[in-house]
Amino acid sequence: MNKIKSFLIFTLLFSLLFCLPISKASAASASLSLTSNPTGAAVYRNGSYTYHVTPYLITGLTAGVTYALSLKKTGYVTKTASFKAVAGSTALTLTLSAMPTPPSLSLTSSPPGATVSVNGVKQASLTPCTFKNEVPGTHYALTFSKVGYVTQTVQSTATAVNASLTVVLKKILVLNVTSIPTGATVYINNVKQVSLTPCSITGYTYGTVLNFTLSKAGYLSSSQTFSTQVEGTSNISATLAIIPPPAPPAFVVIPAIQYASTTATESRAFAWTYAGTAYTWQVAAPESLLGLDRSVATYIGSFYTPPYTGISVPQNLSSIPSSLLAAMHQECYAGPVYADYVAYTQEPANAAYIGQLASTLATTAKTAGYDYFHEAEFILTFVEAAVPYTISGVPQLPVATLFAGGVCADKSILYISLLKALNYKVAFFLFMNYDASINHEQVGVAFTPTQVTSIHTPTPTPCPQNGKDYYSAECASTFYLLGDRSFNGPLIIYPVN
Repeated sequence: MNKIKSFLIFTLLFSLLFCLPISKASAASASLSLTSNPTGAAVYRNGSYTYHVTPYLITGLTAGVTYALSLKKTGYVTKTASFKAVAGSTALTLTLSAMPTPPSLSLTSSPPGATVSVNGVKQASLTPCTFKNEVPGTHYALTFSKVGYVTQTVQSTATAVNASLTVVLKKILVLNVTSIPTGATVYINNVKQVSLTPCSITGYTYGTVLNFTLSKAGYLSSSQTFSTQVEGTSNISATLAIIPPPAPPAFVVIPAIQYASTTATESRAFAWTYAGTAYTWQVAAPESLLGLDRSVATYIGSFYTPPYTGISVPQNLSSIPSSLLAAMHQECYAGPVYADYVAYTQEPANAAYIGQLASTLATTAKTAGYDYFHEAEFILTFVEAAVPYTISGVPQLPVATLFAGGVCADKSILYISLLKALNYKVAFFLFMNYDASINHEQVGVAFTPTQVTSIHTPTPTPCPQNGKDYYSAECASTFYLLGDRSFNGPLIIYPVN
């Protein structure tokens, strides 16, 4: 009996200590079968990520407890819901709403294929393309650029609806500037450009008026106005007119060549006409110099003119180097068949005197406005017209010819001596048997193509020799200007310097 009583007491105590109250039922467990439309949404419970996506069976819920559920999926609005668990299993489906599409701006250009930058940020696609406006009301600077076209920037404000924008790109303005002659300086709106004509100029915008001026030394400037309305390439050209020389005076007296009264001289007056102007010139020369030249002619002539007896070297020729006198002998012996008379241009006293004459003639030419070519032509007319053509037995030194005249060889020696003193490059021209019986002597004067400014016709034709172009100068006749060919046929050229 006591054993039974003790068992009952133990059972009662155990129930009180370790068992649920006998008067209340245990809390029921619950679960939720959660799905979404669309599936694949991340599941959050009470703000914490469950690391599961729909469909998802949530277990271990307590019946009667309310849970906060959230579903998140890219491209959709987050869906939230409250769920009060009930005993057993419950199913719940939540539908997610797609994110609203932001308004877009369709961009096109003519021509297509332009690069687009939005607020300075280059976009990946070329036109035509679409730019999504993120926030309505936002201002954007849209820049369109394409090689060969003018870059264009357009301002745009984002709207709540889709929109489109089209830009028409203009070709880069290219101005091709040419002139006759080439090498003119270009001024645009009085600003000097870097390149000379012909050139291509860019950097100017459409719709502007440009004032062009082309200028070149020796030519009249040409100006014109150009309106940049035509798209792409435009041509601007001008033909520049040569600045006309100043009207020459009708009569010019060249400063005389004079000596002190203590010096015995001979004097001669020269007169000739060039380019419509009459020139006169009084020139004196020391008798000693003229005597030296005449003694050379007498000495050389004694060997090569009848009776061919030869004489001793005159006393007044002692100042002439023996080698130079020998060269004159040799050239006279070889001529007139092979007439190279360079030694006759090298006698020191004659060279000094001729240099004085050449300087005066050059100063006169420059005062008249003659350029390098016409200076040489001016001096040629002096030798042609002012120095007479007379017959001489043997070649003469230049001062003797200046005062007494001479044949084609003598006058060629004089002209070469004058130009040589002015640093012109010259040569003797020998025409072989030009009239089937005798030879003829002329002078060749070297010029570069840009130095030949002759305006008479026909255009002078050069004779090339040793890399230089020599132009014919006829000294024995007044009918020819510099560059005129008085003879054609076999020609020997003897460069002097």
